Amino acid sequence: TSVNLKKIKIFESFAGNVSYNTAVDSLNWSYINLNGRTILFDKLNLNFSGSFDPYITDSIGRRIPLTELKVNNRLARLVNTTFTIGYSLNNQKQTQPKTSEKGSEADLERINQRPDDYIDFSIPFNMSINYSLSYSRVGLLEETINQTLNFNGDVSLTPKWKITFNSGYDFNAKDLSYTSLGIYRDLHCWEMRIN
Repeated sequence: TSVNLKKIKIFESFAGNVSYNTAVDSLNWSYINLNGRTILFDKLNLNFSGSFDPYITDSIGRRIPLTELKVNNRLARLVNTTFTIGYSLNNQKQTQPKTSEKGSEADLERINQRPDDYIDFSIPFNMSINYSLSYSRVGLLEETINQTLNFNGDVSLTPKWKITFNSGYDFNAKDLSYTSLGIYRDLHCWEMRIN
């Protein structure tokens, strides 16, 4: 029997960086930064990032030249992290010739030759919805956790006219975030935008 194997990516990208500054006499190591992204079910975009401090802090939150590894037996301390999950919806116009059981072959051929002369009631649109959760704590300062839900997109009224929107909801403030609406017009060699 034959077996169909499917490759599944665990990460689309994964990166980390840290640096060592030889020009200073203490606190030579920078924060350790990690970030990555992946896509689940070909629909959900997941992004994450985090920064870790390899040094401990004193009683007022200043970094001191003692490493977390030596004092607390761990590589580093979490300073901040962000996790975002996003989903995109779209309904793009099909570029394939129109087909219909109504009308004559000549009518259908005329429509396919000059599609801009006719109204297509399937309106193309794009919409993205993103949920973001972030955590930060520097030194001994209070922990900060933020949650936001952002959405943006556009609706194409004609091939050259588009309405755009961008807004969101801040869970901490319990209110809508900055909202913008716009009109876009393709002028062939130029673009007109009103926001």
